[in-house]
Amino acid sequence: MNIGREKMASTVVVLVMVIASINLIAQVGLSSPKVDDTEPEFIIGDIVSPPSKGAVGTYPIIVNFTANTVTVDGLIDAEEQWVECEDSPDTEGEPSVRFYGACDPDYIYVAFYNDTGSLYKVYIYLYIDKNGNGVWDGIRGGDDCFIVNFGDFEVIDHSGNYIEGSAIGWNIDTINDTCCSVEIRIPRANWTGYPDWAFDILSCYSRNPSWGDACAPLTPTSFISFPYNYTQYPSPCSCCLCLKALVDIYKIIPGNITTIYHTDFEENDTTGWIAYSLDSNSDTWALSENRSHSSSHSYHCTGHLNYLGNAHDVLEMKDPIDLSDVNNVTLTFWSWCEGDSYYANGSFVIADYGDIEISNDGGTHWISLSDLGLSQLYYDNDWMETRITIEANQNYSGVLGSELLTDQVKFRFVWYSSPQFQYEGWYIDDITIEVGEKPSYELVWEGNGILCIPFGSSITYTFPLNWTVTEEGRYMIKIMCQEEPNYIGMRVAYKNITIGNYHDLAVTSLIVPSAVERGEDVPINATIKNLGTYDESDVQVKATIKDEHGSIIWSKTLVIPSLNISEEKEVHFVWENATYCNHNVTVSVIHPDDAVPENNAMYDFVIVAHEIFFDDMECGPCSERNWIHLDLTGGEGHWVICSSGYDHYLWCGILNTTMYDNNWNDVAMIRQSFNTSDADNVTLSFKTWYRILPGDLGYVEVSMDNGIHWQTVATYTGNSDWTDITLNLSAYKSSAMKIRFRFVSNETGVERGWIIDDVVLMADDTTLFEDDFESGTGNWEIEYIKAGDWWHLTTRRHHSGSHAWWCGDELIGEYPANLNNVLMLNRSIDLAKAFGADVIFWTWYNISSGDAGYLEVSDDGGATWNVVKTFTGMSSSDSSPEWIKVLCVLDDWVGKEIMLRFRFSSDSSGESEGWYIDDVKILAKVDEEPPVTTHSISGTMGSNNWYISSVTITLTADDGDGSGVAHTYYCLDGCGIEEYTSPIVVSTNGPHTLEYWSVDKVGNEESHHTVSFKIDTDNPTVDITQPTPGIYIRGKKVWPVLGIFSPSFTLIIGSINIEVTADDATSGIDKVEFYVDGDLVYTDTEAPYQWTWNERVFFTHTITVKVYDKAGLTAEDSIEVKIFNLALGAGPSYGRLKGKVYENGTFLKKGIGGAVVTVMDIGMNTTTGD
Repeated sequence: MNIGREKMASTVVVLVMVIASINLIAQVGLSSPKVDDTEPEFIIGDIVSPPSKGAVGTYPIIVNFTANTVTVDGLIDAEEQWVECEDSPDTEGEPSVRFYGACDPDYIYVAFYNDTGSLYKVYIYLYIDKNGNGVWDGIRGGDDCFIVNFGDFEVIDHSGNYIEGSAIGWNIDTINDTCCSVEIRIPRANWTGYPDWAFDILSCYSRNPSWGDACAPLTPTSFISFPYNYTQYPSPCSCCLCLKALVDIYKIIPGNITTIYHTDFEENDTTGWIAYSLDSNSDTWALSENRSHSSSHSYHCTGHLNYLGNAHDVLEMKDPIDLSDVNNVTLTFWSWCEGDSYYANGSFVIADYGDIEISNDGGTHWISLSDLGLSQLYYDNDWMETRITIEANQNYSGVLGSELLTDQVKFRFVWYSSPQFQYEGWYIDDITIEVGEKPSYELVWEGNGILCIPFGSSITYTFPLNWTVTEEGRYMIKIMCQEEPNYIGMRVAYKNITIGNYHDLAVTSLIVPSAVERGEDVPINATIKNLGTYDESDVQVKATIKDEHGSIIWSKTLVIPSLNISEEKEVHFVWENATYCNHNVTVSVIHPDDAVPENNAMYDFVIVAHEIFFDDMECGPCSERNWIHLDLTGGEGHWVICSSGYDHYLWCGILNTTMYDNNWNDVAMIRQSFNTSDADNVTLSFKTWYRILPGDLGYVEVSMDNGIHWQTVATYTGNSDWTDITLNLSAYKSSAMKIRFRFVSNETGVERGWIIDDVVLMADDTTLFEDDFESGTGNWEIEYIKAGDWWHLTTRRHHSGSHAWWCGDELIGEYPANLNNVLMLNRSIDLAKAFGADVIFWTWYNISSGDAGYLEVSDDGGATWNVVKTFTGMSSSDSSPEWIKVLCVLDDWVGKEIMLRFRFSSDSSGESEGWYIDDVKILAKVDEEPPVTTHSISGTMGSNNWYISSVTITLTADDGDGSGVAHTYYCLDGCGIEEYTSPIVVSTNGPHTLEYWSVDKVGNEESHHTVSFKIDTDNPTVDITQPTPGIYIRGKKVWPVLGIFSPSFTLIIGSINIEVTADDATSGIDKVEFYVDGDLVYTDTEAPYQWTWNERVFFTHTITVKVYDKAGLTAEDSIEVKIFNLALGAGPSYGRLKGKVYENGTFLKKGIGGAVVTVMDIGMNTTTGD
């Protein structure tokens, strides 16, 4: 703290001298304090009575209220109860400040504000006229002084000690080095009553003290009156807020109803609806005359008489409707249904059913009205009318009605069926949509009251008059509160209630395991209670499992046959063979007329994953072995040996600078522990010399439990020449006494520091320890102070069993200050094959402002740590902490090896009970199985498995519920690896082999597959090489011989060999067919391809040859010839069989397809073929 000598001297006067006489100046600020803002400093809590629903009768009006207090965070919040003091803004100095006062039953608060940020690195002295005589009498004269050092979080008293329970909040901009405001809290035990006060802001050198100008004396000559007249109602606490509260009760009168849509599906009216199937078959909703409610048509969930199995069929409104400005909407329709249902294990199960869904975004996303408890499932009913009303201001199991009623609303009817046992299904007819105007309100009762609440407290207030209601209906209760002078803030709260008989079915409990292994069954247990005034029958309870993307993957509905008033029953569902995912579980009870739809459903989650680690902290030594707990505080200390040239001392300082430095908290502790339990007198003596600035302190501290807890014996600050000190430690006798010297400095100002010499510890007449520091510091532990390791297994609190880890002190029931403690898992977690990971644990915490717990993960062996989640405040939104289950997603670290730890840190003040950890479970979705890739091949198939077109190969990869397919690769004909992105088209002729495989997202690679195929897209070639144009006699060409002439005809006399050349470069030649005048006369399958034509034949004929390759492609060549062949002496000739065919003597006028005709020497026989 760098203050000039004049101010330093005056400070000493302030702290230790009695000022005999100072001119008395009249107090300022006696008029009513001004209000700093119009924001209310209170909260209207629950309206306890009347209840949300009840019978006619008389009800008290009971409401919870809370008066705010100051959150010491440096921000002068509008909803805190600050009162601006009369002299603010101060005009006596620059920079100017505004200053405020506040209080609650436990604390006094003051605050300072400067809009330019000039409060950076200031010191503030608060002078308290504790004896109330209007003059500064000094500390010994009965007044008091508090010191606020910049950056500190606790206030220092006039003795230099931090005040327990005090707190300081700074509004610091570290980037621009500015501070606009500071909030200061001092316990009322230290600042009693409302004594007047003064302030001096140091380090703002042009800033005048509150009692004068630049020439003002160094100590107060006048005081600011603390705003003790906070309220005109001093009871129960003079620091309280008083409210004038008004109660208005209105009868809710429904608004007018308007029909905006109606259809009865007559005259083929299907234009307003879309029918489609979400299952694997095309059957879906169709207009039907099978059944109808009115006239002759309705929509049926199938185009057949009975629906098909595995159905998921939709009838959807074509165009959205605008419901954004309506108060409510009612969907009315008639339906007839016959679906499958059965009894199993004592429960009635609905297997096939119809459901109604709503979309608020034009059909992109859909919500089941049965999940919201608004609509039953339809499975077995004669024609019945259903009315579903959605109120804009109602809460439907966590979904606000106003969120459903947008300008893009659509409804749809959805039919689901199981694989077996199909029936007639669901018919829909006579659909009507009505909208209601906003209701009107009739005032039926008024009341009022005046209440006072201590700041920082909550009360439950009962108004003087009761409300008697005789008429059933819906009512609105309006609570309007205004602060009494000197405040003007106002708040209003509302509650709608139902008087009379009502339906109210509620899900009151839901139990789902937090995690199960893949493939295991998930039990879902819920409790359903009838909170209404009617006995209920056929109560539908629906369980739904959705994946993390919101898609429904499983649903089941049970029916409770009866549920009487106040009766509750348990229902049990089982989701079998669970697949990997983080699943959301919903159980809803369905009643369309439920008066309290917000309690119709409960939600939970279940993780289907592999358990990598679990510790319930109950296995004793193994729980200790599972974890490492460390203290991360401490470091190298600055206590060193210095010399006078003839003597050596222990000094806390830096030899190079000859000074101490800022922000030190250094300890010199005697290594040895001492047993002084049997001594009568224990004394510590030493010599000391010091130059210590105000705000910096030296402590002598003693521990009775071997260094776990420390108590301050003496404190030193200011200046002192060599002094002999003897301290009586008899009050601290123990079997494990330890002693240390600790030096603390703040962040500004340095001096020469603290010197210690000739330390002697005596127990009666026995010297237990002595050191003159002539031999160095071997007897001492020199370090920056350690806060200690406070993580340990405890039985104080636990979620399960009897143990949990706690970061806290069993002796005082709180955690100590200045902690940085780690509870780290004593093993690494291998997520190399994981594609998802989570940690689940139970925790209880009560953590003071400025302190925090952290869940952290490291993926580099502990070199660096990443914060996954931060824990502050309390583990409950209520007034007291509770055990809560926490799920933290570790997906950012999949594929790596990680370390995990819980780290708790605390600042220097305001400790609470701390942080408990129990039942830690680490889960991972582990993928050890490779994906499976299949292929499909398309193209035009020819013969012999040859494709005669380009071939398209489509690869499909599936990883089941694993990590998912990352890449699919292929290699065609060994020509390099390519990544598959789209179907592969191969058009090159020839045989091919495609190798393919896939790799999933965690690196699992499947075995390679191959598929072989052949392509031939080119026709073969064929040429008739004999005969060619010219003259042939008995098979020899006689003209032209030398090719001088080019005849245009071919003349054959006698027989001739028909010779052909045929070729196919890809699949090869399969056969060559020879035709005469279109009749097949011969087939040759081996080269050379030829046929001897030797039969009785004359005149002109056409010879055609047709070649086939092995792929089935063909080519032809023809030549026209004139032939004269008597075929004398020719052998048998094969050709056409001409004649008439008889069967059993009857001439067949029509041919017999596939018949085989055998010509025999005698007779005729016909055999019909296949």
